[in-house]
Amino acid sequence: MTEYVVNTLGAMQGGAVATLGAQSASSAVQASTGSNELFECMDLVITYLSLGKVGPIRASAVVTQVSSDWGTARVEIRDSGSENRLMAIVAATAVRVQSSPSTDGSL
Repeated sequence: MTEYVVNTLGAMQGGAVATLGAQSASSAVQASTGSNELFECMDLVITYLSLGKVGPIRASAVVTQVSSDWGTARVEIRDSGSENRLMAIVAATAVRVQSSPSTDGSL
């Protein structure tokens, strides 16, 4: 881990853990739709279980529900350098982002 993601306890910052979970969920949902369009996390519930101090930190996502416009995923984040210790569990919802600007003037 780099100094940019380590907190004063010598562990990965909680915000970095949450970002990893959100990105992992969004990528998994996007991949399961077969779409080339971007999916972004719109809702995230994270349960922190232990500190990640050794690294590398790894995330694995399982899509639990999917449609063409949105999906949900469960992500496990583990410290693989510390006997694969489970650091956090994430439940997230990702939605498809509009791929091109609207032509009718709406946002």
